[in-house]
Amino acid sequence: MKQFARAIIYSVVMISGACAMVFEMVAPRLFAPYFGTSTYIWTAVIGVVMMSLTLGYFIGGKLAKKKPRTSTVTTILIVAAILALGDYLFKDQLIFQQMKLDNSEVIWGSFKAALLILGPINVTLGILSPVAIGILGEAGNVYAMSTLGSIVGTFGAGYWLIPNFGLSVILLGVAVVLMCSALMLVISIRNKLLILAGMVTFLGAGQGNSQQIFNNYFERIYGAKLVDDLETEYNRIWIYDKPAANNNTVRVLSDSQSVWYLGKPARFTMRDNLSYFSYFNLAELYNPRAEKALMIGGGAYTYASYLMETNPKLEVEVVEIDPKLLSMAEKYFDFKPTEKFRNLTMDGRVYLNSNQEKYDEIFVDAYRNGAATPFQLVSKEAMQLMYNSLNENGLVFVNVISTINGKGSDLFMSEYVTTKAVFDQVKVFPVFTKNLNESQNIVIMGYKGKNLVAIKGDPQLEKLKLMETNVDRYVINSKILTDDFAPVEYDDLQGMI
Repeated sequence: MKQFARAIIYSVVMISGACAMVFEMVAPRLFAPYFGTSTYIWTAVIGVVMMSLTLGYFIGGKLAKKKPRTSTVTTILIVAAILALGDYLFKDQLIFQQMKLDNSEVIWGSFKAALLILGPINVTLGILSPVAIGILGEAGNVYAMSTLGSIVGTFGAGYWLIPNFGLSVILLGVAVVLMCSALMLVISIRNKLLILAGMVTFLGAGQGNSQQIFNNYFERIYGAKLVDDLETEYNRIWIYDKPAANNNTVRVLSDSQSVWYLGKPARFTMRDNLSYFSYFNLAELYNPRAEKALMIGGGAYTYASYLMETNPKLEVEVVEIDPKLLSMAEKYFDFKPTEKFRNLTMDGRVYLNSNQEKYDEIFVDAYRNGAATPFQLVSKEAMQLMYNSLNENGLVFVNVISTINGKGSDLFMSEYVTTKAVFDQVKVFPVFTKNLNESQNIVIMGYKGKNLVAIKGDPQLEKLKLMETNVDRYVINSKILTDDFAPVEYDDLQGMI
């Protein structure tokens, strides 16, 4: 075989390795709106990729014994390109169907979704390296080039593609790159023209169709109008409008389930309609002289809007890791920052580690959808950092989704005993019902000081205060969460099953 032909085969081996890793890096973000962003998702993705590649290597090894030709590699690349296009067009439908079938089972649902999205293309790409070895006879060099491609794909996806392009664009790009790789191996002018025609068909089928297919599918399945489908550095976010009671319309940020009643003041969303935010407002009773508040997690900045609207003198600082959420909140959620507002773009725990400021109130609302409670914000070490960041008589509010008693209560109980191990007094408020066996939002309030006394205030808040529940009698061998051991994702999952 001529040196030029050998060089091309080595090149396509490297490209296939890069494409496989791009798919692997993108996949957890595809699954995030449906199954969350927990370790379980990465486990499913990595496990399925390794299984698929193993099967591909086995099949490729069989083909390598049959004296494969360059045309075999071309066929493999074309098949992989077609599979990539299929993922591009129908990814959301495939993933949603698994979520629908396994609504309470993150592990099994995400595993099946990974099999559908990642399995076929990785089996196909796995076949390529052994076949290339059969042609070139140089196993070490082929695997070196494949691994080099994987390295390029990993860093390229993580540092350049994902921050700068949408997932659909990336998947379509992979399909085009694979088809172009096949084109490099073809000598016949006729076959080159056929592949070029296929590429044009690719682009014609893909141009705008994926998003339109998804928009129609979203509105039909969710009964809501999709306003925007955003890619950020950290996640995929849907913003959508859906009907609410009394002819109102609520706008939702899917990533953190922030909501906003369109055309209504912040009070209507955050006080007049019961939610866990309503219990954050108890700070007005327990620390009415607060001058400075910290929010860990911005979401759609809806609660920050409420704080600034109802208490213009209050300094409000928000620590939000995703830099695009602030502009998104201004564009879609009517967020209007004042001179008393400050936004810090960083991880909440990183901020707490080096913080020297003192606050009267800290609201922890950094949780994302699915089984994705950030353990670094609920550990004893994190709680101690929050305690140290509070002034005397300061309060911390943490939202938990769990049961208080019985099955699925492990997450709440762990967070409760952890908070109690640090704060001087702790109160618990189930948000929607006094049925302690029912999964719901639960607000844990920690107090720094000796005398926790509530002033007489808004009758609505007085009513919420009466929801306080004594949970000490339910604490049985609950574990204190630490940076070293905090299985919150497992506890999250138990609450969903």
